[in-house]
Amino acid sequence: RLWLQSIIGGRAPGQRRALDDGRLATALALLGANEREVARSTLFDLRWSFSHSSHDLLDIAIAASDVGLDDVAFSAATSVLALLTPQQRLGTPLAIERLSYPLLFGDDFRAIAVDAGVPPLLLLALVREETAFNPDAVSFADAVGLTQVIGPTGEQIAATLGVPWRPSDLLIPDRSLRFGASYLADQIERFDGNIFAALSAYNGGPHNAARWLEAQWWPGAAGYIATIDFSETRRYVERVIEQYAWYRHLYAGLRRPRFADR
Repeated sequence: RLWLQSIIGGRAPGQRRALDDGRLATALALLGANEREVARSTLFDLRWSFSHSSHDLLDIAIAASDVGLDDVAFSAATSVLALLTPQQRLGTPLAIERLSYPLLFGDDFRAIAVDAGVPPLLLLALVREETAFNPDAVSFADAVGLTQVIGPTGEQIAATLGVPWRPSDLLIPDRSLRFGASYLADQIERFDGNIFAALSAYNGGPHNAARWLEAQWWPGAAGYIATIDFSETRRYVERVIEQYAWYRHLYAGLRRPRFADR
């Protein structure tokens, strides 16, 4: 809180505070009564009410993290960082960066990724970009769940995994993660470990990923990304890789990404 005040100044006099809002106390009481989902919804409502106040967003992120509602904390902390300039981001305390890049889903997540042969932090970066950790997400293209798998692809993955195919399974977090990890692993293998091509295949389809790889004339990651002629897929690959770099910095001790997340 002191860091944020040093960056953007203090609150305006008389400004109402999220910590004094009755919804916070209500959410905590609901948690005490084992009404986790209602508490989560209440805190999200509070978070959106203060979406333009960095100080209150940080207060909400810390409060949500303290009670284990990491997806609420992620949403609020990410908005705090989004309101800063890249230069201001350079001094962000590690604890706040980690709220924005959380390790969600516990040991099950790591086990699913390792079992599929996918780097766990890469899978986290993919889920963060796909759905911002919302297990109920459904896209305009009918991609469903945390890893945004469409029905025909889900049926294909189920056959590969040797499990029954039920479309509703994609709304169950651990099953969606397993399906997404399996499909990503298949693309990484298909493209001989080329993560950039694998991610473009995940978003834009394997046929297009192969076409872009064949058209590449400039070596390296930048050369491949430059050949992607779907703007959505190009941006998708860039953002997942950027978020993967942040995860590796925050949890694996690698160098801080050169440019702040946007």
